[in-house]
Amino acid sequence: MKNEELITKIQKLKKEKKVSNEKSETENIPNNEQPIKESMVEVPKEALTPEEIRRQKHREYMKEYYQKHREKISAQAKERYLRSMDRRLAYNHEYYQKNRDKMLAEMREYYRRKRDELLAKDREFYQKNRERILAEKKERYHSDPKYRIRARKYGEELREEYKRFKIEFGGKCSVCGESDLDKLTEHHPNRKEEKGVGFIHTKEFRDWLRFGIKPNVFLMCASCHLKLEIMIKRKKIAPKTLEEICSLLSNQEVFNTIYNLHT
Repeated sequence: MKNEELITKIQKLKKEKKVSNEKSETENIPNNEQPIKESMVEVPKEALTPEEIRRQKHREYMKEYYQKHREKISAQAKERYLRSMDRRLAYNHEYYQKNRDKMLAEMREYYRRKRDELLAKDREFYQKNRERILAEKKERYHSDPKYRIRARKYGEELREEYKRFKIEFGGKCSVCGESDLDKLTEHHPNRKEEKGVGFIHTKEFRDWLRFGIKPNVFLMCASCHLKLEIMIKRKKIAPKTLEEICSLLSNQEVFNTIYNLHT
């Protein structure tokens, strides 16, 4: 056993000596005489085929031509992009109409998974750039007639969707049964007060419009809603369910006492 151990040790020492000698020999060789890899060697033109020579000359010519006519090429590309914009928009619209259900289902699923993250990013970006965004929109609205027409058309479509929203949520007041759509408004039991923000410009309405997510609102006529707001602000109560709202508004004596106490 001892002899075998000695033999293995001697073999290891011989291998280590060989490796050290090879390293020392390569280190002593000057840089000019170091072995060169095949990838570092430039292939002479004589070794290239005629097709490879032609391609190489064409690449060099195109680089030189682009550097000389860079502005002209970019202007032509921009012009082609603008010319084909209507065709691309028509194709996108046609594709969306064909695959509308599939695309909306994918968008709803993606939005449900990343809703909080997307909302936080939107709020953060808007708060940082609020003044710039509003100024750009205002300037574009007054300077660009096409944008102004699109904005007005979008406003009309939004109002029509708002009417459809009222019809889908019953089309009448939840308290007194008023059915005139122009007199109906919405009450948000869980929403914080936002001054100067209409319902059609909120995230709740856009979520319903795009993804079909129903917001937690109750339809009420203007008079019932005004009474409820007076009772909430003056008595400092916050009814959450429709039954609580109806019970409060149905009791006229309670409303009169609350109203007369603060007039």
